[in-house]
Amino acid sequence: MARYQHLFKRLAGSRWIQHLVFWGFSFLVLLKYFQLSSEVEPIDYVYTAFFHVSLIAGVYINLRILIPHFLQRKRILLFAVLFIIDLLAVSLLNVFIFTYLIDKLFPGYYFISYYSVTDILQFHFVYLVISGLLKLSKEWFGLLESKTRLAQIEKEKAHTELMALKSQVNPHFLFNSLNNIYSLSLKKADETPHVILALSDMFRYMIYEAGEDLIDLTKELEFLRKYIELQQIRNNPGVNITFEITGDPVGIRVAPLIFLPFLENSFKHGIKGDTAGGYVRCLIGIGKDDIHFRLTNNKGMKEHPGDEKGSGFGLENVRRRLDLQYGNHYTLGITENDEEFSVSLTLTKR
Repeated sequence: MARYQHLFKRLAGSRWIQHLVFWGFSFLVLLKYFQLSSEVEPIDYVYTAFFHVSLIAGVYINLRILIPHFLQRKRILLFAVLFIIDLLAVSLLNVFIFTYLIDKLFPGYYFISYYSVTDILQFHFVYLVISGLLKLSKEWFGLLESKTRLAQIEKEKAHTELMALKSQVNPHFLFNSLNNIYSLSLKKADETPHVILALSDMFRYMIYEAGEDLIDLTKELEFLRKYIELQQIRNNPGVNITFEITGDPVGIRVAPLIFLPFLENSFKHGIKGDTAGGYVRCLIGIGKDDIHFRLTNNKGMKEHPGDEKGSGFGLENVRRRLDLQYGNHYTLGITENDEEFSVSLTLTKR
């Protein structure tokens, strides 16, 4: 059954089949229109067939020459002039056929044309207009289908790229987390089992929940809270870490892990060397229409000349994710000086 459906679809989409159907239908309609008696006679078939000669000539001159070379190239005035010439020419061809030619080809029939030049012009005008509209509508629907297909391809491409960017977040976060655990294990800290358990919960969130395009803001905030708590355990008490939320997050959805790279960057590259006086301040304000994320950290001392190598990985990743998921519905500002690094991100509620 599927094979026959596929065959029918191919035949229906064939240009030759479409034209044959159009002219076949036209022949049957005009045959009934031209018949002289209650029964269709051979003379009616001959008359209808020859009447179609000028109709076919006029239609294909319009479809193959006038529309593609003049109308679709916006040469409207020239198209209108040539359209009128085409109409007059094929109408005169019809008059010539039934006045001089058909009696010589079929001397056994006595053809009498019941139609005036005005009637013949009207016949040809209707055919030129209908066939032209069919062509233009078919091309318009084809263009619309192409745009839809292109949009779908672009959407799939963007989705694939987004999935690739999300997959980069996990190993990057894992690398940093393992460094944290390693640091705690070197200190033989009592908090190490607690940190491992917390990381397990965070990875469960990242693997099983954060794969969606959007996620509840409450879950994302809980993830950030756990991350910051782990950082508080890892860093010295002299580091001032604050995390503040204002507004109601219930019922709001955001792109998952969209804030994490900024936090990672602030802890990885902000608090270094002598941590006395170091700080990371994170504020998330939930307004009526927007979510405001504000992050500020001091710029720590570089322990090695190459410390900053690769520091832009997470930021470039999140910039691209913001472009893909929020388009023009976000603003991102990053400022820094010799002492401080600051991020300001505003997202339109989804």
